[in-house]
Amino acid sequence: MWRSLVVVCFLGVSVSGSPLFRDEAFTPSPPGVRPPCAAKTATFCEKVDKYPAKTIQKLLESKAYDFDDWFIDERDGLEEPPEFLHEDFLVSPGNKSLPSRKTRSVTEKSSPNLSATELAKKCPVLSKAALPKMAASSSGEWKFIVQGQLSETSQKIKVHLCDKSEECSIYCTQFYSPVSMVFLSHNGTVAKDTFWMPSSCRCHTDPINDF
Repeated sequence: MWRSLVVVCFLGVSVSGSPLFRDEAFTPSPPGVRPPCAAKTATFCEKVDKYPAKTIQKLLESKAYDFDDWFIDERDGLEEPPEFLHEDFLVSPGNKSLPSRKTRSVTEKSSPNLSATELAKKCPVLSKAALPKMAASSSGEWKFIVQGQLSETSQKIKVHLCDKSEECSIYCTQFYSPVSMVFLSHNGTVAKDTFWMPSSCRCHTDPINDF
């Protein structure tokens, strides 16, 4: 069963008062630095070197956290409307927060002679159920995502990616939606935050770069 996080506390706030692993640091990548597993425009990684699986499993099995209400079924994928996320926001050194984004229409800057359905067909899309082990938060920080060994404690998210392997006669732009997920904080506690996940690929006659 696909599971994802239910937000039951303030985002980015540790659920338990004290870490179980005081002497360990779990920072996947320094601030402003894109991890090796992430391509130029990627916001998550499924294959991660040195993923702290044992530490995460110990946390999931411990009695310090109550995970009963943390995960729900999310088979329908991401909610609309998605927001455009500029790649530079995730790699700028010292970036602590993202600027406000305006939600864009499906047909904005698109060919007036084509319907939204026709435009969508012109952009090759790769849809899959992703199991992110690392992701970029809404503040631009890369964090380890909690993925347990059981389906009840895994966070599988449906994503829609622009397929770069196929050519497109017009501009295809990747859009993202904020998704709440449980992550492992730098001091070994479990917390919650929002992360940008690919939600759609849109067609445009001109490239979008008006930020």
